[in-house]
Amino acid sequence: MESLTDLRCPECSKGPLLTPAGGQGLACAACKRPFPFARGVLDLRQDRAQATDPWPAPAALLEAALEQLESGLPFKAVFERLLREATQVQAAEMMQLFRESRGAWFGFLEGPPKRALFVGNALSGTPWALAAGGWQVTLLDVCASRAALARHRALAQSGAHWNVLCGGDRPKLPFEDGSFALLVLEDGWPEAGGVRATKWGFDAREAARVTSGEVALVAQNRLAYKRSYVRHGEFAVLRPAEWLRQVLGGGGNRSTLAGWRKRLAAWNAARVTSYSLYPHSDDYSHVVALDAPLPKLSIGRKERGNWLKVAAKSAGLFPVLTPSYLLTSHRGVRGPHHFQRLLEALASKLKEPTPRLEHLVATRGNTAVLLTCASPGAPRGSGRWCVHVPLSPSQHNQTQVHERTLRLLRRERPELPVPEPYFCGELEGMFACLEARADGLPAPQLTGELQATARMLADVSAQLLQLAFEAPRPWSAADFEELVGARMDLASAFAHVESTRVAIAALRQRLRQVCVGKSIPIVLHHQDLRSKHLQVRKDGSVLAYLDWGTAQERGLVLFDLLHLIVHERKQERDMFPGDAWKLVRDRTHLRPYERQAVERYCAELSIDDDVRSAMEAAYPVFVAAMAEANWDYSRPQWLHRQFGL
Repeated sequence: MESLTDLRCPECSKGPLLTPAGGQGLACAACKRPFPFARGVLDLRQDRAQATDPWPAPAALLEAALEQLESGLPFKAVFERLLREATQVQAAEMMQLFRESRGAWFGFLEGPPKRALFVGNALSGTPWALAAGGWQVTLLDVCASRAALARHRALAQSGAHWNVLCGGDRPKLPFEDGSFALLVLEDGWPEAGGVRATKWGFDAREAARVTSGEVALVAQNRLAYKRSYVRHGEFAVLRPAEWLRQVLGGGGNRSTLAGWRKRLAAWNAARVTSYSLYPHSDDYSHVVALDAPLPKLSIGRKERGNWLKVAAKSAGLFPVLTPSYLLTSHRGVRGPHHFQRLLEALASKLKEPTPRLEHLVATRGNTAVLLTCASPGAPRGSGRWCVHVPLSPSQHNQTQVHERTLRLLRRERPELPVPEPYFCGELEGMFACLEARADGLPAPQLTGELQATARMLADVSAQLLQLAFEAPRPWSAADFEELVGARMDLASAFAHVESTRVAIAALRQRLRQVCVGKSIPIVLHHQDLRSKHLQVRKDGSVLAYLDWGTAQERGLVLFDLLHLIVHERKQERDMFPGDAWKLVRDRTHLRPYERQAVERYCAELSIDDDVRSAMEAAYPVFVAAMAEANWDYSRPQWLHRQFGL
């Protein structure tokens, strides 16, 4: 890494003040000559010997990963090895930090995508969401190993160079005034020092100096009643004494909504727009407007059962108590935000009035989902859309599979209820997929209501029969290898536990003996059919099957139904996945409606008990194969940890 301590431009001998050059690159602010070292990580730290916390991974693991990358190993393989060598907690925190949906809020920025400076943990997925929206990103982190790893990630994931700088401990940023159209502060308020021992040497006004347009600040609420552990779905609800200490303590990294608005408006001399990242910025599913009625928080049947939460929201306390915020300040920027421009462009294509954005959902699968409603005065039935904006490479591919599958099903199986697709492509600098918004309730809102679940499974077991596109015929050895063997190979390659590989080999042999030579239907299968991918009526009857991004046209019979039953039991009792699977595999504790759904499906497709039993036994392997085929990177020992296989 280069040091700016004694750096002078080789052309004009001026000091180290940088400006973004054409495309990705840095140049001398005086003579505009590009710096040749801009392709590497530029070390700007005042004290390079000072140790910096490399959270979430130990320094030794990061350095080992960098050595492997520098030797030519691919980023995906190196990162997966890093996850395996870390502790389970460290791996969970890294995976959570890496998620591109951390930046699903990018669509609420107003200025056109130009150059952006991201100040924070370089391993965050937020800059990749910005890149999906067309921004040219420069990363600034105080940790050299994180910065270097981020550069390798950028090269592997986007095929393009990003400017990655290590520094931020100096009072001055090494950029000329107004170098960036956007500044993103995700790791703390600069003049107070960031979270997790990340220390910034510059203050807020210095940050504003290098920004010509917008500032986006991810901020924590001093009045928050819970915090994220930066591990998916794990939160700490504060005890009264802890909450009181937090409220009285204040500090630079936590303030009230009014406090953050005041700070941001004071140093950026601009208007401020506020959102809630709910339930927490490190693990959020909704972006909720706090200065406007929409987009709003989605409150389902189960949430309405929490009278305290409902009462607090009705009393207007949501903006006061929500755990974290996104605040954007706009200097010289006016006009609709990016998502609004996207909706306007889509409306123009469909020749419909532009709808309103009712909900913005940041999915765990790294997609921003826009759910819209009709604008006042619009024709009846218009404006109910669902727009998918993929934020990661795998989601970009899955979004296209989803759209193609919807069109196939609408054409070949019109009786199967799926949303009508309208558009898939690039608009307003974003890749987006537009479809009709399905009516009804998300099926998880009925989990635990057994009568409704029984109706749902009855519908599913009957409707999935329509996905048998090929008539049953005796399977050849080639059929087995295509439909079963390839999945077994994929799951085994990523198992990384010898006992798991042995178990997979035994299951493969059993399935081969059962399947080859036997007439078994080949179906189009969803591959990830869970209750969250179903829209239902209050009685449980199915209105729509959603999210076909993992679908395969030549797939495994029975798997989708088993997958739905296992996940419904897991969700109902908060069971471990392996326990829910064993309940289905052993059949003893199946409820009558679960048993009837499987038996009816098997009878209609002439699936004998040997095939059914083998499929039930191998279910975890097929789940793992589906996941490994669609994840951006493999979770460590996932099959062993989740199913004990």
